[in-house]
Amino acid sequence: MLPFAGQAAGGELDLRAGAGVDIIHAQGMAVASLKAGPLTMFAYDEIVGVGLTKDFGRREGWNSGLGALVVTDKSAEVGTHLNFLLRLSYCHRHACLSYAHISHGEGVGIARDRPNAGLNFLFLEYRHQ
Repeated sequence: MLPFAGQAAGGELDLRAGAGVDIIHAQGMAVASLKAGPLTMFAYDEIVGVGLTKDFGRREGWNSGLGALVVTDKSAEVGTHLNFLLRLSYCHRHACLSYAHISHGEGVGIARDRPNAGLNFLFLEYRHQ
């Protein structure tokens, strides 16, 4: 049986550190990211977000995560403190190219009165072995 994407075959956590930019609504805004198994952290525009994801897929190749992210402050792109987090990555042994979408779900009827353009980060991560 294959381990889930957040865990290596020996039981160690998938540890990653990365940097990138928003590619859609806040184009060019820088982001720093950290990932330790299901725990994810993003820092952008003086805002920090911490979240948990359920990881799917293989450690090398395609993998993804679906979960929630709590941010320290609201913005024009994300108008609530609690948000959905969707992450998609393609990983090699020491690096991952990742995409993350953060929003609060206005399209499914949650907090329709709040800004929700969402954030769409494309970033490169170094994977600790």
